[in-house]
Amino acid sequence: MAANESNSMICVHLMLVALGIVFLLLPQSEGTAEDVASNKNLRKCNLKNSSHGLIADCNNLGLRAVPQHLPIEVNTLALSSNNLTTLHDESFKHLPNLVTLAAYDNPLSVIENKALWPLTMLRLVILHHCNLQTMSPLLFVKNTLLTKLELGYNQLDTLPCESLAAIPRLSKIELVHNKIKSLNFKGCSRWSHLTDVNLRKNEVQEVHQSDFLPLQNTTVGNFSLFGNKIHNLSTKVFSHLTSSIDNFILQGNPLKPFDIRPFLGMTYINKLSISTCKIDQLLPPDNASDYHTPYPSILTLDVSKNSITNVPPGSFWGFIWLKMLILSDNKISSLSNESFYQMTSLIELNISSNKLVSLPPESFACVPNLTTLDVSKNLLQNLSPQSFDGMLLIRSIFLYVNRITDLNSGRRFWTIGTLRVLDISYNDIAFISHGTFTGLTSLQVLDVSNNQVNSFSKYAFTDLILLRKLHLSKERAVFLKDTFKQLRTLHYLDLSYTQIKVSQTSIEQFYNMTCLRNLHLEMAQLKDTDLYNGINNRSLFSGLFSLKKLLLNGNYLVSLDKRVFHNLSNVYYLDMSKSRIQVLRSGVFSPLTSLRFLYLRENKLVEMAGDIFHGLYQLRVVYIPNNMLSGLEPTTFAQAPRLTVLSVSGNQISTVERGTVLPANTSLRLNISRNPFTCTCSLTWFRQWLQSADIDLQHPDKTLCSKTSLQGLVNQPIMAFHPEDHCGADIVLITILTLTGVVIVMISMLAYNKRWWLNHKLFLLKLAVIGYEEMAEDFNADNYRHHLNLMFDEAEQEWVDRVMRPALEERMPHLQNTIFGDEDLHLGMYYIPALYDAIDNSFKTVLLLSNQSVNDAWTMTKLRMALEHLNDSGLDKVILIFVKDIEDGNMPYLVRLFLSRNKPYMLWTDDEDGQELFWAQFGKSMRANKAINNAIPL
Repeated sequence: MAANESNSMICVHLMLVALGIVFLLLPQSEGTAEDVASNKNLRKCNLKNSSHGLIADCNNLGLRAVPQHLPIEVNTLALSSNNLTTLHDESFKHLPNLVTLAAYDNPLSVIENKALWPLTMLRLVILHHCNLQTMSPLLFVKNTLLTKLELGYNQLDTLPCESLAAIPRLSKIELVHNKIKSLNFKGCSRWSHLTDVNLRKNEVQEVHQSDFLPLQNTTVGNFSLFGNKIHNLSTKVFSHLTSSIDNFILQGNPLKPFDIRPFLGMTYINKLSISTCKIDQLLPPDNASDYHTPYPSILTLDVSKNSITNVPPGSFWGFIWLKMLILSDNKISSLSNESFYQMTSLIELNISSNKLVSLPPESFACVPNLTTLDVSKNLLQNLSPQSFDGMLLIRSIFLYVNRITDLNSGRRFWTIGTLRVLDISYNDIAFISHGTFTGLTSLQVLDVSNNQVNSFSKYAFTDLILLRKLHLSKERAVFLKDTFKQLRTLHYLDLSYTQIKVSQTSIEQFYNMTCLRNLHLEMAQLKDTDLYNGINNRSLFSGLFSLKKLLLNGNYLVSLDKRVFHNLSNVYYLDMSKSRIQVLRSGVFSPLTSLRFLYLRENKLVEMAGDIFHGLYQLRVVYIPNNMLSGLEPTTFAQAPRLTVLSVSGNQISTVERGTVLPANTSLRLNISRNPFTCTCSLTWFRQWLQSADIDLQHPDKTLCSKTSLQGLVNQPIMAFHPEDHCGADIVLITILTLTGVVIVMISMLAYNKRWWLNHKLFLLKLAVIGYEEMAEDFNADNYRHHLNLMFDEAEQEWVDRVMRPALEERMPHLQNTIFGDEDLHLGMYYIPALYDAIDNSFKTVLLLSNQSVNDAWTMTKLRMALEHLNDSGLDKVILIFVKDIEDGNMPYLVRLFLSRNKPYMLWTDDEDGQELFWAQFGKSMRANKAINNAIPL
């Protein structure tokens, strides 16, 4: 019996040992079945390296526990949008290198005391949009490096200062959208690095001076109590916030009265915002002792969107350092000339969107340093210069969207001679008389647009001697009769959306406006006869030599005289869309040699002359959509080599003739959609060109074959037309071409054998019949900024200093402005633009080559840039000088290409006779730039 009991006990012990061994062999987890299930998702965590270290992205995986088998090297862990409810003490033991923890948007309500203790390297914690109600005082004891903590959108009802007090390096704390009812920063005096405190949208009702005592020695720069429930601010309540605060936000609290006393004791606030606070009263200090208290340096005060009805004298008594005051969106109906008393530092004042009906004389005389005044969106009816007397430094006044009908009808003198900008747009002004602006001698920008103006005095703008911009758009009518002749300094004139009538006895309305660069005449009801007077042979645009941008869209320009744009050689932008144009005469655009952008949308053009764009070598963009063009002349774009955008969509083009010259040396963005193309064999060449050229075809799905196309192609995209499938070989054409080729080969062989004799005879015949005169540009010292641009590598510096520089000074003293290498390039530019600037503005560019420089990448880059300029200018402006003889095998491709075109080069030699020949050739080359017959294919 005893033996049986003994055997039973031994069996029990063996079973317990076996169970223990099995338990030890099981993988450890945080201890719940749910956690083990969660770990199945570990494979979904995305690991990636970044410049900040290894990132583990475990967002949106439905995790209910922190993954336990992440690499120890992870320094950023993203756990947002999961199902975490608790962070355990063991959750992060395997991640000691973690620097950033983002676990926002989780139903997280519990964080155990030691959960974050292993994370001694932690610097950023993001736990917003969780369900935290409390935080343990021991939570951050080990996180001494933590600098930023985001706890917004939780359920905290008190400041977790006991928890946060252990973080000495904390610089930013965000507690927005919690339920904090009172402020108590007790225990947080160690926050010497604190710069940002954000308590936006909580439930704080009262603040006390003692609340901020622990923050006295901090460096808080941004403090927000936006959208709380604070009703009252006692005197000096913020006095312990002695640091320089950049933004102090009290916006959205129900503070009805307002004055400076709550901020006494503070030293500096860059911007104080108390907008949207239901303030209805501004209270000046009523205690004499307050006048001797040092006032804080508040630079910007935002009191907008309140219910203030008036600004009594002394309302801002203590804001003596204020530079910007924003009173917009209140209910202010009146001001006195002492409303802003003693605000001598104020620079900008905004009282827009109020209910001001008038401005008394010297309304702003108490703010002598004011430079910007915004009184827009009020109810002003009269505008008198007296209202602004005493404003010694004013630069800009904005009075738009009022009800002004009387604009200085008394013709009073404006005493604000410093005014630069005056905006009186969107009012009810009907007439501008002589003397309206007398005294505004420094005015540069005047905006009178969107009024009811129907007439101007001939001398309305005479006193505006420095005016640069004038806005007169959307008026009732303007009669042009010497109206703008006095505006010699004007750069910008906008008369768009105004009915313009032009005096036929004085059509040269802009004759004296030689500085005008932008002229807007859109929707002005102008007729083609208004632009050019055939009786007097005068253009409306006579005298506009500096004009660069001309907008004429939306007028009645049926048939333009070809002389209408005479002398407008600087215009680069022309818009005549929606102007009912039916005819464009040959040569109408010829004077516009700088034109780059041309817009002719939605006119009634049926055809255009083949030379309509001839001479426009700078043309880049042409829009002619939605007209009635039936085709394009073969030579229409023959002289537009730089064209990059062409739109002829929505016309009646059915075919493009073989031989039509289209841009081929640049990438072309082409829109030919909504045209009835006839996809037959005659269109083969154009279809092949679309395929082979560098074309970015716009809307290919709307570029369709018409009903007159080959069977099977009707309503199909033109790119679906494959000529090889529909168009067979032309036997007759092939036979003729073959025989022609044989004849040409035989003639070529005969000509080759007799080439020297033929060349000699042809040369003599040419001289006998027509003579010979080579096209060239003679040297003129005034035509170029630099007479000579010398480019070389550092290896040639010694040769330049020893040979080139002394010889130029001795033999060619007339070459004064010479660039000697990189050291003389424009100092204000980057290297590549400086090289382009030197090449473009030099009469001649010389490149020195040696065995060392031909292997230098920068030397070849400079040569390519010089050859590109040679192609663009059409002048032989580049010379190669070989400082040393270079073997053929070492000759770069660009140099071979240059020499193959019989371009000028010279070889320096040690022989004295050879040197004399060298300088004679060089001197001859510097006399002129010969015109080139063909470009170098780069």
